Amino acid sequence: METKFEKTPTSKKVIQFQDCDPYGHLNNGRYFDYFLNAREDHLVNFYDLDIFHIAREKGVAWFVGKHEIVYRKPAGLREEILISSEVINVADKSLIVEFIMYDKNKAHIKAVLRSTFVHLDLKTMKAKAHDEELSTLLQNVLVPRPLNDIFERAMELEIALKGA
Repeated sequence: METKFEKTPTSKKVIQFQDCDPYGHLNNGRYFDYFLNAREDHLVNFYDLDIFHIAREKGVAWFVGKHEIVYRKPAGLREEILISSEVINVADKSLIVEFIMYDKNKAHIKAVLRSTFVHLDLKTMKAKAHDEELSTLLQNVLVPRPLNDIFERAMELEIALKGA
């Protein structure tokens, strides 16, 4: 029997005081923390995948190779938000995850992030191919998307929301 994985996990977060600028908006650099913390939660809660355990046991980890972000609407102090993530591209030694931050009703997009993660051997610090088990999981959760311009992608998402 094939296991069905959630391809677009989503979680709730609340914008915290210490993460905001003097105007009560989420500081632009802190968006990355919210996105990456949500993804870690998604890996554990939806895929039973503990990246820290994998690093200790297998000596491999994913490191950020590149981030691309588009900010659309500010996230404010104590605002409840939703963050979704999808694996949109898989290569032998890397993957790309797309993140979307919404307001709590999914009526507005706050930001869209694409992150390229490189799979590294922690001893050699060189890129390493995903093993068979990880490759299978990645193929099961993959939501292939064209790697068009991130700004264009944010606009597509907003148009889709308005049409929903």
